[in-house]
Amino acid sequence: MFIMLTVAVLSCDEPSVILCNRLRGAGLRTSGVYVQDLRSGAVDVSDFMADERPDLVVYDLEPPLRQSLEFLAYVRALPGMERVPLVLTRDQSMPLPPLDVPNLAGLLTRPYDFAAARLVIHAALHLGLDNAA
Repeated sequence: MFIMLTVAVLSCDEPSVILCNRLRGAGLRTSGVYVQDLRSGAVDVSDFMADERPDLVVYDLEPPLRQSLEFLAYVRALPGMERVPLVLTRDQSMPLPPLDVPNLAGLLTRPYDFAAARLVIHAALHLGLDNAA
C-alpha cells in the first residue's frame, strides 16, 4: 500500500516557496501558504490545516521571533496538530529559537542547502510515521 504524505509549508519568503516546489518534485504532496495570509485572516488557518491534514509542518520563523513563536503555538493548538512533527526554518541572521518546541524534528537555515533540507524533511516524516504506529 502506498501512502501519500503531506507537507504543509507555512512560508514567509520566496526560498520556502522554492523549497515547497522542490519537495513536490521529490514526490511529496506539498501545500504552501504565506504566514502573513494566515495571520491576516486572508486564509483561515484552521480550515487550511483541516483541509490539508499534514503529516509534517515546515514553519518559517520571522521577526519578531516572539510573535512568530506565539503564532506557531496557535497553529500547534489546532485539533490534531499537537502530534504532527515540525521543522522550523529561519534566516541565517535570525537568532536560534528556543528548541523546546513540542515535536520539533528539525531546524533549517535559509538560504537552504536543498539536499540537506530534503534529508531533514524525510527524516521528520519518518519520525511522524513511527510516532503514529
